[in-house]
Amino acid sequence: MAHKFDLGRRAGVLLPLSTLRGRAGDLGSYADAGPIADWLLSAGCTLWQHLPLNEVSPGQDSPYAASSSFALEPVYVDLRVIPDLEALTPEEEGVLARLRREPRVDFEGHRRVKLAALRRAFGRFREREGGTDRERAFREFRREHGAWIEDWAL
Repeated sequence: MAHKFDLGRRAGVLLPLSTLRGRAGDLGSYADAGPIADWLLSAGCTLWQHLPLNEVSPGQDSPYAASSSFALEPVYVDLRVIPDLEALTPEEEGVLARLRREPRVDFEGHRRVKLAALRRAFGRFREREGGTDRERAFREFRREHGAWIEDWAL
């Protein structure tokens, strides 16, 4: 017997995360999804469809040009919640402020700033976390995701 997929009658929206402006005026991130989901529920919506959030290939803006089936696109990372990122540089702050004013999303500009900040934060993590619970959790994450993460990182 064939399976019948039936959710019944539903209401929802197609709302790509990149169309949202986050709390700091940045691109929407996972941190901004909660308030949006709450608003959708209050409006009677039970579905939220969005475009893929996977990291796209270099030089691409299309969410369908993913370089990984698993890795998150860096433009959606909320830098304010990265523990080892003490602060953005004044230059990074200036670039992000300019990008926030643009009428269209400059994915490559956001990607450049966020990847530089994430690399710096990872360097601090490596310096500080040797032998800690966070470092062990990181090693466990790498082990669990070894089927894709090492090749993707290269």
